[in-house]
Amino acid sequence: MIDEEEKLIRSFFLPSKVERYVAFVKNPKKRQKFISELAHLSSLNPKFMYSIVPKEQTDSGISALLKKNGASEHCVAISDIKEIDGKKLEIEDAIGTVLGRTFGTFLSCKPGSLAYFENEDGRWILKR
Repeated sequence: MIDEEEKLIRSFFLPSKVERYVAFVKNPKKRQKFISELAHLSSLNPKFMYSIVPKEQTDSGISALLKKNGASEHCVAISDIKEIDGKKLEIEDAIGTVLGRTFGTFLSCKPGSLAYFENEDGRWILKR
């Protein structure tokens, strides 16, 4: 069975990188390697990345964008913030925790079709 983290990777990463990153995220010994690469990740498929305009880069702005695009009330985090990594959280709480405080975090908001990604290079909505 494909879990939510794997769906995120299969949906939003470049096809040439999918198997590598799925293996990393599923292996507890290699998960940290995957998370350390999030800070300057270049393996996302740009076809599914949507920039967030600066005035909407707030807790409420990002939450509203996600909900407008069909996000559920909860999300699953893949994050360099150990307290939330691998956990299911309410979207507003998750955004409040990561916004401007992370080197790299994914919030899967609708498995395989909607996510939020933030790293040192910016903030994006990932949508299929």
